[in-house]
Amino acid sequence: MFLKEIEMQGFKSFADKTKIEFDKGVTAVVGPNGSGKSNITESLRWALGESSAKSLRGGKMPDVIFAGTENRSPLNYAQVAVTLDNSDHFIKNAKEDIRIERHIYRNGDSDYLIDGHKVRLRDIHDLFMDTGLGRDSFSIISQGRVEEIFNSKPEERRAIFEEAAGVLKYKIRKKETQTKLNQTQDNLDRLDDIIYELDNQLIPLEKQAKVAKEFLALDANRKQLQLDIIVTDIGLDQAKQAEDTQSLDMLKQDLASYYAKRQTMEADYQKFKQKRQVLGQESDQTQADLLELTKLISDLEKQIELVKLESSQKAEKKAEAKQRLEQLQHQLTSLKAEESQRAEHLLDLDQQLSNLKERLDGLSCLLYTSPSPRD
Repeated sequence: MFLKEIEMQGFKSFADKTKIEFDKGVTAVVGPNGSGKSNITESLRWALGESSAKSLRGGKMPDVIFAGTENRSPLNYAQVAVTLDNSDHFIKNAKEDIRIERHIYRNGDSDYLIDGHKVRLRDIHDLFMDTGLGRDSFSIISQGRVEEIFNSKPEERRAIFEEAAGVLKYKIRKKETQTKLNQTQDNLDRLDDIIYELDNQLIPLEKQAKVAKEFLALDANRKQLQLDIIVTDIGLDQAKQAEDTQSLDMLKQDLASYYAKRQTMEADYQKFKQKRQVLGQESDQTQADLLELTKLISDLEKQIELVKLESSQKAEKKAEAKQRLEQLQHQLTSLKAEESQRAEHLLDLDQQLSNLKERLDGLSCLLYTSPSPRD
């Protein structure tokens, strides 16, 4: 068996999906400090079930997720997939290629998968137990691990040798079995205590059983009496129900009569309502006609006042015209008199002119007939 490939995404410094393939033999990963060499081994340990964040140089498990940089935002999950070549069937009852996956999210949730199927963390531990490939195995030795081994206690060293020898699995199973045996013995001891307590309570329990039997007999008698009372109550209830049914039928008849009367009254009410509506319309029309007549009377009164006013004005004008006519007639009389005087004066003038003409004619004749002084 050998490590075939590691595929990482979002794990510590490996933000992008990174795939590292390994061949048989020795593979060396070199690089300067801080380039991520230790992150590769830690990703392998983490995928194989490491549950201590401190051993992965973190405070809590979500710290293994890529935390971001100045030019890149942090991610919300990390995943590592490890593929092992098991063509030699080093791990029995497993496929030739074993793919172990582990996912973790920022909220702390984790997923474990073996060959694409979800499993528990314990299933991964059981798969690699006594193979030398588990999370605590020495197939992966981190910085400071050698010194830790030398400084460990004898019991811890013994566990290391047992892991290497392949007996740790059986020791763990023995410990689990012993724990179950101890729990079973504790349960047996508890049962003995219960039996002892029950033996001490047997006589009081017999008395209680006798009392219970008497109680059951009395309770049966009580139930029979209650049953008789219930039967009697049922008979009374049935009689009362028949009476109530008869009363209900009478009430239904009264109700039907009531509904018939109510329907008739509602019809009469609708007729009265229609009549009232017609009378209301007629009243409204009468009010409108009355208002129109009142308006006409008011207009006529105004016209009468206007005619009276015009008549008064006409009388005044007639008096003025009459006075004016009298003045004109007086003026006409005066003018006629003046005209008569003028006619008479004109006649006088004509007479005078005629006289003067005659005199002129007479003078002219005298002028032509009289001799010259030279003669």
